[in-house]
Amino acid sequence: MPTYNFSDFIQCCADQAVFIWDPALKTAADDFGIHGQDRLQEFIAEGGLEDLAFVVSETFRNWKGKPPIPVVDSYTFTTGTKDGYFAFFRNPDVGIFNLKSFKLNEDAKPHNFVFKELFKTQQIRLAPEKEEGNEGTNG
Repeated sequence: MPTYNFSDFIQCCADQAVFIWDPALKTAADDFGIHGQDRLQEFIAEGGLEDLAFVVSETFRNWKGKPPIPVVDSYTFTTGTKDGYFAFFRNPDVGIFNLKSFKLNEDAKPHNFVFKELFKTQQIRLAPEKEEGNEGTNG
């Protein structure tokens, strides 16, 4: 069961009030083409996270701040043909949501593999066929 009310997190994204860690910004840009804190928060607030599924709530393992140690909620999602993973928590010192991870999901859902293979097949079928025996001749 999630620690945080997800709609509170979405509202904070809509208000541009989430602190996004640099590694999350980098992988959002590299993996999904979403550049900058403002754009990433808009993407989340405007429903860009499809097939959202809660994964786990766990204590922040490498927390370097003072106690209490925050709990991190993590989710998987789909956008287009990409499967993603993100994790966030509320900083206990200031009460602001932090997005610590936003990246491709390393445990990708099998349903996308079917579509990706189908797409590859369609590309192959759409490629012009070479006529046998006519290669390199002038007619």
